[in-house]
Amino acid sequence: MNSDGQPRKKKRPKSFGREAVFVALGTSAGEVYLYNHATASVETQLVGGHSQTSVNDLTWAPGTNLFSCANDGYIAEWSLSDFKVKRY
Repeated sequence: MNSDGQPRKKKRPKSFGREAVFVALGTSAGEVYLYNHATASVETQLVGGHSQTSVNDLTWAPGTNLFSCANDGYIAEWSLSDFKVKRY
């Protein structure tokens, strides 16, 4: 509730220069997809972060970053502003 006693409105995160709600999906083949809930479609595939091995976990970071880890032993940081990856 806000200070006026009204329910708070949920804010959608802004990404890719427009309002959208994304779900990050990792596959057993090492692929990471961004699914756009607003359009009910895969927005993009993030490539180059993991070899052909299972993606185990994904987490959003403040701003426009996503982290993924996989059985290849790497943690990848994805910059969603330019879809590039850094491997650690």
